[in-house]
Order: sequence, then C-alpha cells, then structure tokens
Amino acid sequence: MPESLGFTILRDPFLEFHFVAWVGGWADVSYFKGAHIISAAPTFSSVEEAAAVTQREIDLFAE
Repeated sequence: MPESLGFTILRDPFLEFHFVAWVGGWADVSYFKGAHIISAAPTFSSVEEAAAVTQREIDLFAE
C-alpha cells in the first residue's frame, strides 16, 4: 500500500514546485522561485484538510 502521493509542477527552469503528502498527516513542500528555495511541512488530519493544504501551497507558489 502506498504511503505517499507526490507531484511536481514546472512553470519554467526557475519556477519548480514539489509536493508529497504522507498518510501520517503531513506534507513535504519545496519550491523554487527565482533564486529562492522555499520549504514547508504542513500538517493535516483529514482528506479535506489535505486538499486545503495542497491548494494553499499551490496558491503561494503561484503568487
């Protein structure tokens, strides 16, 4: 049984987003915006919270 689900979004060579959600209730998030590397480890306790965390992190990346 898989314990994680991940994906990558590439907008150009300097805009790259990586997201992995783990069944334990957290996500590993990292993205590159220009010369900056941003990392986060948000937590969640339900599928709804996991979806909200995912959307929030994508929105932050898209800003």
